[in-house]
Order: sequence, then structure tokens, then C-alpha cells
Amino acid sequence: MKDVLVKSISFLSAIVSLVVGGEAVVRNPIMGIILLIVGITAGAIFIYKYQQERKLPFELKVLNHEVVLDFQDPNGDFVIHSRKTCFKCLANEVTTFTDHMSADGEFKNPKVSLGTIEKVRREGGDLFITTNFGKVLYKNDVVERIIKADLLNSFHNKPEYWSVRIILPTDKFVLKVIFHKDRPYTSMIGYQRITSHERIAKIQPKQLLIDGRPGIEWEVLKPEVKDVYKLQWDW
Repeated sequence: MKDVLVKSISFLSAIVSLVVGGEAVVRNPIMGIILLIVGITAGAIFIYKYQQERKLPFELKVLNHEVVLDFQDPNGDFVIHSRKTCFKCLANEVTTFTDHMSADGEFKNPKVSLGTIEKVRREGGDLFITTNFGKVLYKNDVVERIIKADLLNSFHNKPEYWSVRIILPTDKFVLKVIFHKDRPYTSMIGYQRITSHERIAKIQPKQLLIDGRPGIEWEVLKPEVKDVYKLQWDW
């Protein structure tokens, strides 16, 4: 709201100062010139603020992103997928965000805790879900949103994996996989893909019990934008 106020005041000041200054030049040249300078300066501030806003490469930043895969059966036929994301707005008048995931099988029952789902688009194994926040976000606004969906027949291979794509500046992400008690994982490894090069990640996932079931948790701080973090496991 502060930036909007500054831009509005700059714009109005520029108009008033230029109009009044132009009329005052004949009657009082010094005062007229001062008003014209004020108008030009205010106009320059308005243009600068407008250009800076248009140059923003990202409208949102992720403060925390937590992805959970919860296996409901030992065969990988039914997995509840959820992602809780805390966003900080970097621009003004932001209303939507598009999630991206890759998964085999079917995608069912998408739900969002804040706003509504506007569009679901699938391109091969890539799924794009566009949601609105239910309100207009302005710079420095912070919102938390949970999106859930059922993944059917998506994890039938050995080994299997799940990837987290970093598409926004992100402070932290956490990936949790909760396995069925009758089919725990036997090994795990985390990879990081930078452009087309994949390497073993410096920060590796950890094994733990989640609700009494075998699980994996992978936490990464300050992941790089455009990198892909892939958790691979065997079972």
C-alpha cells in the first residue's frame, strides 16, 4: 500500500505542479519555475516507481513450502498429495498462482484452502493448477495456502521418485514421504538438477518415523530458482 500511495501522490503532484507552474511562469517566473521543477521531479518519481514495478521478475516469494506424499496403500495406487505454501507478495495486485507438478497416473479431487481453483491443465506428465487467492494481494502481504489432490496409480516403479521444482525465490522447502507400514522404503537419495546437469545434493534427506510409519524428510534452505530437487527411493 505504501508504494501505491507514493505513486499516487507523485502522479497528482506532477499534474498539479506542472499545470499551476505553467500558469505562474508569466505572473511570477521564479515561483513558476520552482513549481515546474517540482512537477518534473514528481513525474520522474512516478515513472521510476512504475518502471520498477514492471521490472519485477517475480510477483511472489516463498517463505516456506512443505510437500507431503502420504501413501494410503502398499502398492502405490492411492497417495494423498498436499503442499502448504506461505507466500510473500513482491508486487501489487497479484491474484493468482500456478502450481506445477509431474506425476504418472491420474490426478483426482483437487482442493485448495484459500480461494478457488480456476484451471487445471495437463501436458503429458506435467500438471498445471492455477488458483486464485480469493483476494487481491499487495506488496508485502503474506498468505498461506494448502492445495491437496489424490494421485492414483502413480507410484508403480522401482525405484520411484518425487521432484520439487523451484519456480520462485524460496527461503525453505520441506519434502515428506510417509510410506505404508506394509511397504517401507529400503534406500533413498536426493539429487539436485541444475539446468540439465543432475548431481547428488549436498543436503541429503533423513529417515524418520511419521505418525508411527516409516518416512523420509528432506529440508533445504535457500534452494536456487529453476533448480529441481529429486528424492528417489527404492522399496
